[in-house]
Amino acid sequence: MRATTAITTEHVELISSKPFEKTVKDLTAELGKASTEKLMDRLSASDSWDAYAAECADFAGRSNLIEVGYLNWGKVLTLSGKAMKARCYIVGNPLTAQKLLAAGGPAVGLYLPTKLFVFEDADGAVHVSYDKFVPIMAPLGIPDLDKVARTIDGVLEKLATAAMAAESPK
Repeated sequence: MRATTAITTEHVELISSKPFEKTVKDLTAELGKASTEKLMDRLSASDSWDAYAAECADFAGRSNLIEVGYLNWGKVLTLSGKAMKARCYIVGNPLTAQKLLAAGGPAVGLYLPTKLFVFEDADGAVHVSYDKFVPIMAPLGIPDLDKVARTIDGVLEKLATAAMAAESPK
């Protein structure tokens, strides 16, 4: 059996007033960091949800998100002969993932963790982009899932805004 469902999303793209390197630095300053391997090792070693949740909370950054990896697409393309600055950040938090999965069931796991993409366009403008969760989860028609998705969208908006915001005057 094969089922196909159309999923609609809203793509958010903000333009930073800062150079690429500073935007990336400010984005990563908002994130905690832990590899998926580290998170899964801690999960295997935990004997309760509360113990695991406490460890995950310690990994989270100011944004309450954890960078579990990034892909340097800019370097990939630059190596192939076309200079580009672009990084895709893979971010999430197992505590939030638990809420999403509990509300929406296992199919929601396809969308976890999520991504933010930072790139410099041909004119030198730096973009910070991500896809919203609410439109992706809406077809499931689960109010509790919609509530968690709205919270995630708010966190992603704050993170992207912090990354691209103008530097404060000294």
